[in-house]
This record gives sequence, C-alpha cells and structure tokens, in this order.
Amino acid sequence: MSTKTSIYALSASHARADLPAMVRRAEGGQRSIIQNRGRAVAAIVSIEDLSLIERIEDEVDLAEVRRRRREESIPWDVIRERLGL
Repeated sequence: MSTKTSIYALSASHARADLPAMVRRAEGGQRSIIQNRGRAVAAIVSIEDLSLIERIEDEVDLAEVRRRRREESIPWDVIRERLGL
C-alpha cells in the first residue's frame, strides 16, 4: 500500500453516477469522500485501508480492556446493596 494516498471528494449525487470509478480508484489506493450538502458523510476506501482501521480499533479496544482490568472492581453484593436491590 502506498504511504501517500490521494483523497477524492464528491457529492452524493455525483457518487451515485461515479460509483464504478470510485471502486476502481479504491482498488488503486485512492480514498473517496462522499459529501451531503458540503459535509463529509461517508468514504469509500480500499480493503487494505479498512483492515488497517479495524486493526487500530482492535488495538485501542484491547488497551481499554487492559486499563479497566487494572481498576478495582466492586463486588455484586455491594452494588445490589447500594442500589437497594
């Protein structure tokens, strides 16, 4: 995958007509941003980019799990008592 990726932005109405070309560009590593009323709302990216995003999300989630496991837990009976259950 290229380290320098270009980004192509277009409106939702143009994206409908340009979808096949957007897919071809994604295969080549180019990212396409779809805008609605000038605001970015979606993107078409290569499967490699998606895999990278998912790996990063997994790493962030795992770091959060590890951080929370270091926190002191509250026993269920204490929670029930505090909530009056």
